[in-house]
Amino acid sequence: LGDKQSFMKFLRRLLKRDIPDEINVELLAPEDLVLENISFLPPDLAEKASDVLWRIRRHDKEVYVYILVEHQSKIDFLMPYRLLSYMLQIWARCVEEAGDRAKRKSFLLPPIVPVVFYEGAERWTAARKFIEKVENADSFRGYIPDFEYRLISLQEKSAEELLAFGDSLGGLLYLASTSKKEGFFDAAERLRKFLLVLSD
Repeated sequence: LGDKQSFMKFLRRLLKRDIPDEINVELLAPEDLVLENISFLPPDLAEKASDVLWRIRRHDKEVYVYILVEHQSKIDFLMPYRLLSYMLQIWARCVEEAGDRAKRKSFLLPPIVPVVFYEGAERWTAARKFIEKVENADSFRGYIPDFEYRLISLQEKSAEELLAFGDSLGGLLYLASTSKKEGFFDAAERLRKFLLVLSD
């Protein structure tokens, strides 16, 4: 997901419903995308996960898409807290980049779409909303951040669904999926035949 073409396919295939209509993902061009060269993962998580931050600019609209790829099979039940800490770091960068402009009343922080891309075999059961991780949240709802991250779990995608993408992204996701019934070599052979057809 670190190159523009792969990210645009990912955006159109899996995140289209999460991006508002005023930023039409079907009309995005490579020049509308900026890959931010930064990671927010602490050293102890670098081997278990990876992350990527994209800035989408179209006309006068701007949105960040932060994708956290979970390579580990163990579910992190602190995920809402982790994502909030990463989002705060992203906004801190925006304030720093804006300089004196950030002090104006008219200055607004850009929206962030937090995405967890899960490759594990277990069903994802961690809380999706930050407020679900706060004790007695209903009594303090007006004082607690309330956001939800978008979960994309390969465990919930069938091989047919992934290969139906009809492109290399679908093939790669299929190969990484733990829901496929084939062994690795059988899956690789199926993928090879799929890519041969695709190249035709």
